[in-house]
Amino acid sequence: MNIGAHTIGQTYCKFFRYRLYNFTTTGKSDPSLSQSALTQFQTMYQKNIDDTEQVALDKDNHLKLDVNYYKNVCGGNGVLESDPMENLFALFSWAVVVQVGRRNVF
Repeated sequence: MNIGAHTIGQTYCKFFRYRLYNFTTTGKSDPSLSQSALTQFQTMYQKNIDDTEQVALDKDNHLKLDVNYYKNVCGGNGVLESDPMENLFALFSWAVVVQVGRRNVF
């Protein structure tokens, strides 16, 4: 998994619109999105928007590698469904590194 790969660049609406309007075919939004992100995304990307419309993966600055992507994901503002999983993976990776450094853990 590429932790942080989503800090730079854009994606097409077709890859995330379902999170706004029909998550897991329920007709509802993805509950992991913050209410402010949901409102912002729904305002910017209507249900019937062209699939070729693009959205920045890091809403603060999609051209710069920085910590804002992680802050957005932790706050429920990640664009892609996999964003929270990347954050979780990073946390567990850190815990494993700490444990491996200790003797007699495994």
